Order: sequence, then C-alpha cells, then structure tokens
Amino acid sequence: MKIIRLFSIVVLLTVYLSNTFAQNYYAQYLPNTIIIKVKTEYRDKCSPTSILVPEIQKIFQKTAVTSLKKKFPEQQAPREKYSKWGYPLVDLSLIYEIKYNGNTPVEKIINTLMATGVLEYAEPSYVPQLLYTPNDPGVSLQYALTNIQ
Repeated sequence: MKIIRLFSIVVLLTVYLSNTFAQNYYAQYLPNTIIIKVKTEYRDKCSPTSILVPEIQKIFQKTAVTSLKKKFPEQQAPREKYSKWGYPLVDLSLIYEIKYNGNTPVEKIINTLMATGVLEYAEPSYVPQLLYTPNDPGVSLQYALTNIQ
C-alpha cells in the first residue's frame, strides 16, 4: 500500500512539475486569416486579387471573405524548375492571404478549402514567437543587442 501511495505521489509530482516548467508552446495565429497556395495547374485562373475557380469562389461566398490578396505580389513564377545546383525552386507567386468575417473556426474553412483539390496547402496565419531564452552568459555585454528596438 505504501509503495502504491509513494508511486502515485511521484507520478503526480512529475506531471505537475513538467507542466509548471514547460514552455507554453501553443501556436498562436491571427483570427479569421488563412494562408493558401494554389496548385500550379490553376495559375491561369489566378490574379493578384482573385482566384477564378468556381469551387473556391463558392466557399469564399459562404464564408464571407472580405479580402483576398497575394502574399508576395511582386514575385513571378520561377523560369526553371530547379536551381543550377539541382535544388527545387519555390514558387511564391501563388500564395494568397484570405481574411473573412464571422465566427466560423479556421480549421473548418481550411478543411473545406483543401477538399476542393485546388490548393497545395491552407493554414492559419501563424504569429511567430520566440520559444527560448539564450543561454549566453555574455549576452549583457553585447553592445548591439541593447540598441535593437
């Protein structure tokens, strides 16, 4: 009986301490904002502020999309598929940011958009966060870091 009690205390203490000292790593994202990338075969139906695919337009109407714009409006599609070193080149010209009104969960809209087969990916617009504290003991001696605003 004492062994079970001791084991229970150790397990509870371990769980408590691991939750207390763990970093809060819950991804934060902008509300009502989604980032999508259209497949290259639909390039001819894309413009800087619209995607003229009927399935996508229906979803946009249902979800009350207020804004659709290219994330990188000045980017053109790469002329070649691979770099001179053999690495695949990334096409930034088909990435869009969608903003919508309403309280529909982002996950539900993403699943609906992905079900059309028109998109390479759809994801929330994540907010980058620093997840660690530097372990440099001389960080306070670095002049430039205190000047960054």
